Amino acid sequence: MTKGHDKRSSLYYGVDISNEIIQTLNNFVEENDLHIGSLYSGSVHETPFNNNEFDIGDCIGVLEYYDKYFVEKVLKEIH
Repeated sequence: MTKGHDKRSSLYYGVDISNEIIQTLNNFVEENDLHIGSLYSGSVHETPFNNNEFDIGDCIGVLEYYDKYFVEKVLKEIH
């Protein structure tokens, strides 16, 4: 699904609830000399990003953990 995103001239940001995943990603970024925005460990309910900060967003492996009412709210916000 994300194949080719690394070819775009953009900054990438990530959010994950797992500190371990964020550390693994930071290690990967450093080892491969990649340039990204930032990686954030925390809840998707509250992130350090401003409204309208991004042009494109991927939500991978997240929404299936929430009830349909929250998912509906999220999809409206994304739209």
